[in-house]
Amino acid sequence: MTEVVYGLVENIEYNPLRIQAVLPDMDGILSPWALILSARTQGAKSYDPPVKGEQVALLLTDEGESALCLGSVFSDVDNSPADDHRYIKDFDDGTRIEYDNESSVLTIKAVGDVQMICQNAEITANIATVNAETTINGNTTINGTAIITDDAVIGGISFIGHTHGGVENGGSSTSAPS
Repeated sequence: MTEVVYGLVENIEYNPLRIQAVLPDMDGILSPWALILSARTQGAKSYDPPVKGEQVALLLTDEGESALCLGSVFSDVDNSPADDHRYIKDFDDGTRIEYDNESSVLTIKAVGDVQMICQNAEITANIATVNAETTINGNTTINGTAIITDDAVIGGISFIGHTHGGVENGGSSTSAPS
């Protein structure tokens, strides 16, 4: 006999990843240890285990002697985070990754820091806006026109507010930068 039942995660082991669940519709008995179905497990891996108390669907086999966790299940208590078709990944700390197919917008709202570690990175966009105090370590090349609407400090010298001594008033010019 094989049947699908619903339960609440009670115990979790991480190596190998498996759970036991309390089965309310079966007088609250504890399920056998159930391996968790995953999208990928060899080479590339997909890993996001359920937490204690989360509702899951289990496939019970062998007269209830073995089980496979098919995944977590939305319910009236833990309902879906959207009422339309979007990819959403909500993390326990409030961080969210969301992709809206309709508007083609990817939004990442991180509660903490974001780190990107790679060999090379390239951002291609029609317009890019950075609203932050910014530090650039390393050599910087600007190809194109740099429009500075406030000030920039380069090598400890204000780009707009610096003055040159020894320059005569009138039509004189300073030498080219060296």
